[in-house]
Amino acid sequence: MSYKLESPHSFRESQFEPHDSYDQNRSPIMAFYGNQLVISQSGNFYHKFMDLDGLSTGETLFVGKLDGQSCFAIELFDLQEHLKPVPLRNYLNDDYETFSRASRGLQLIDWDRNHRFCGACGAQTERGKTEWVRFCPECDHRVYPRLSPSVIMAIRKGDSILLAQRPQATSDYYTVLAGFVEPGESAEHAVRREVWEEAKLEITNLRYFESQPWPFPGQLLFGFLADYQSGKLVPDESELLNAGWFDYRNLPEHPRMNTIAGRLIAQTVAEIEAEK
Repeated sequence: MSYKLESPHSFRESQFEPHDSYDQNRSPIMAFYGNQLVISQSGNFYHKFMDLDGLSTGETLFVGKLDGQSCFAIELFDLQEHLKPVPLRNYLNDDYETFSRASRGLQLIDWDRNHRFCGACGAQTERGKTEWVRFCPECDHRVYPRLSPSVIMAIRKGDSILLAQRPQATSDYYTVLAGFVEPGESAEHAVRREVWEEAKLEITNLRYFESQPWPFPGQLLFGFLADYQSGKLVPDESELLNAGWFDYRNLPEHPRMNTIAGRLIAQTVAEIEAEK
């Protein structure tokens, strides 16, 4: 399995180009149908504009540079037999580079779709020519692509790690706690608040680990490690199905290393083993 943990160097957002500057014969286009990535019968996820001829589509949206070429995203409103929509999560396990690139395309399309009208005066907005922005020609209100900052944390207690299942999860995996950063608080405060709200625990030795973009629907996850300090584990039943302390030598099924949750768990295990 091959994946990268950060944005590939071959794919950059610099050298912004107008959304209508694509070359119909050369520019790679990522196509989306709803929230799914569209692939060809051969499994190719980059298309040429001619491949989409005859389909009802939105306008092309500049995504970034791919190996020196401008890459675009486009929304499809219907499909043909040679095209197949697949969940973006399918690429998370085995092709993180594709996942990373398509994540940007999906989030930009979602932003572009949801801000066609001004939130201040109601007039129809227009796309910017030199940056990702939709602006109102009537009142000059501007909306840029936005992310929701979130925190995700691995809590250690001796040789055990706090893991839980969530009601809305798409698998039976156990994972670490997580939650959104609320207005007016730091990421560190959000970690402590979420751990208390979901598990009624106090933590100590809180330290930053790393971050990961997460396009479901548009988050930036800030990962932290921490140690148990005090309290009796009382899971919030509205947030967690199950929660418990699991010995690092006998962990239940949990996220893999291509997710920040999996890497937080692996890092905690590594720290425990280093002390043995």
